[in-house]
Amino acid sequence: MRTSQWTMIGLAVAGMAIGSIANADTPAYRVRLIREATSADLIKVGTAWRKDLPKRIHVSLRVQENKPSSAVSVKAYFYDKDNQLVASGVKPSEIWTNTKHGFDTVLLPPTLEHGKDVDVFFALTPELAAKKWKAVVVVFGDAKQVAARSFPSTLLPKLDFPEKKILIDDKSDGD
Repeated sequence: MRTSQWTMIGLAVAGMAIGSIANADTPAYRVRLIREATSADLIKVGTAWRKDLPKRIHVSLRVQENKPSSAVSVKAYFYDKDNQLVASGVKPSEIWTNTKHGFDTVLLPPTLEHGKDVDVFFALTPELAAKKWKAVVVVFGDAKQVAARSFPSTLLPKLDFPEKKILIDDKSDGD
């Protein structure tokens, strides 16, 4: 096994230990922050704007190079206390908040810019509460490369989600 392969394995193991991993030397995508938050901003669930859902998952994302938001995917997977999946492929929720242009809806901008954090939110609905979720994994990337982070951060290696295979597989050409 080449030194670079050992380095990649070491980085993957180290990343799993802190609850965030990606599958490249310089990751194209990063999930920089994931936390439970409370806000008075309206949040869109389905087609309805909701004021009665102050609790949400706040996630900060970052890209290595400019990317159109249409080329990326952001999803959340929610798990119960036994690490069993209770909600999968949940998309971020739009919020209605005060921006530098006045009150406006916020989701992903048309272009994700290198070095700029983009915040997205996932509504914590009564349906999720009824399923007694205890952990969440947020996956950010495209069909070839993804980054993921869990909350709580120590659970990522224990949780299964569809993108985990491309997150940790060695994609070298065998050279």
